Amino acid sequence: MPNKFFFLLAFFVVFFSCGESDSSQLDEQVEESVETDQTDWPGDSLDYRLHKVVSRLEGCDTLSKEEQDYCTQAVVTYVEVTGAPSEIVRRRINDTLEMSIIEDDSIPGIEAMLDSFIQEYIRFVQEVEEFEDDLMAPPWSWEINQRVVNNTSDVFVVEQGLYVYQGGAHGSYSTTFLNFSPRTGKLLKLEDLVPPEKMDELLRISKEQFDKVMAEGEWTEEDLWFPEEGFYLPETFGLLPEGLVFVFGIYEIGPYALGEISFVVPYDELRALARPYSVLDRIMHQVK
Repeated sequence: MPNKFFFLLAFFVVFFSCGESDSSQLDEQVEESVETDQTDWPGDSLDYRLHKVVSRLEGCDTLSKEEQDYCTQAVVTYVEVTGAPSEIVRRRINDTLEMSIIEDDSIPGIEAMLDSFIQEYIRFVQEVEEFEDDLMAPPWSWEINQRVVNNTSDVFVVEQGLYVYQGGAHGSYSTTFLNFSPRTGKLLKLEDLVPPEKMDELLRISKEQFDKVMAEGEWTEEDLWFPEEGFYLPETFGLLPEGLVFVFGIYEIGPYALGEISFVVPYDELRALARPYSVLDRIMHQVK
């Protein structure tokens, strides 16, 4: 449990050091600590590097590691492809990975994205007019973690986890996958893998796998929020070594307590569904 004295001290330092400043002075109030940790990973298909960038509120870097966990911060671990069949492929994948984090053309880069989150917190604190000792403004957190989960000659898959906390009872989180063709650098859609005429069969097979997962838990189908049309395929999918994984996000088909629901369709069940000459079709030829 965080030290309450530290919580109060940190809040008052930020609040009163910022209270009389206008927005043009925000940069001076953030002793931004941006550190980059680079790790190179040679791949079966693409070589890549992991970068970790951290931005914290002023004074956080002088605290102990335990106290830093209760300090407003933004952290991003992202993948940079360093070796690909061509420079075009490398840039295409890296640009897509970066934009999946930023999601705003007006922000020039990842470090600027982190800085904007810290400054948003400072503005929030400036706007606080009344508070009680037992209702301190909690620290915010914004974390993105990318990691490579499949790297073959047929597919390059990056899993992206997001966690955001900006007050309230709990934070928000999500898991997404970015599936690339290592030959072209193209971000793959489900339609690139399975043709329209076979989508109904994919839906049927997927529902069977989903039902198996649900049968292992405490929730029933009556607890879920599917539309009148019934079960559907979520937008989030990943081409993982064990099969085609789908993920329903929090609040997508049920309450927060349900969490994310993922299920895997084994490749053996997809042999007849793969679009000819697609990435999925090539994967099928590699599956024994």
